[in-house]
Amino acid sequence: MASRRGVSMSSTTDHAKDAPPEGIGTESPDYVEDPIRGQRLYDDAFRRVFEFLYSNHIAGDILEFGTYKGFSAALLARLLRDFGNRPRFRVVPSRRLWCFDSFEAFPTSPSAVDHTSYEVTYTGTWAPGAGSPPPGTAAAVHEMLTGMLGSERARVITGFYEQTLPKSLPRDPIALVHLDCDLYASSRYALETVLTTCDVAEGCVLLCDDYNCNRADENFGQRRAIREVIDDGGQFTRTDFFSYGWNARAFILHRRKAGAL
Repeated sequence: MASRRGVSMSSTTDHAKDAPPEGIGTESPDYVEDPIRGQRLYDDAFRRVFEFLYSNHIAGDILEFGTYKGFSAALLARLLRDFGNRPRFRVVPSRRLWCFDSFEAFPTSPSAVDHTSYEVTYTGTWAPGAGSPPPGTAAAVHEMLTGMLGSERARVITGFYEQTLPKSLPRDPIALVHLDCDLYASSRYALETVLTTCDVAEGCVLLCDDYNCNRADENFGQRRAIREVIDDGGQFTRTDFFSYGWNARAFILHRRKAGAL
């Protein structure tokens, strides 16, 4: 429950000499009041996903939609580095981490679904103009990730998704999608674009950070986006994997077989 949406950051270090914004790589938007719990909860969940991917030899890049101050991106980068150094996992090719975010406040959604959702109309958490990260956040996140993974394995793509997708998506296989872009319109657009244009690996894991937001109402947010893109006759099916925290759920994706019921 962190961000917004997805201009390539090939020169995101222009402000590297400035003091970085506070909380880069350490502040969980869902557990601000209890950061230790947030760190442990997400570390355990993401580690379980990496164990599944590497043990099953599911190779591919990692896509994150909704990065904010880089809390989850930092966890993903650390796990990439950790698992990549384990001898029995070296048969799995090195992965790259792609982070997509506008690094701006929430826009006005083009969808009426969002206009009537709880998080927009009732709590105001995702209302237009809310949730803006500090200036320099994109550059600070980029610097952090390249320091952990190197410039060839870390990509930060800044801009709204309608401006950057699908042209900025990788052509290599995709093994993990972390969907944390909050609004229904953003979630649906990002997920549908990935599943229809990318080489999604069999067994790719889909992490839905906002699955239980909007009071877990099927008519709003990520629940509705996932139902419409995957369940209502899309190219993929989803297998329930596990829940983590109050908000998130993991699924495993498989391409829908021709003639399957």
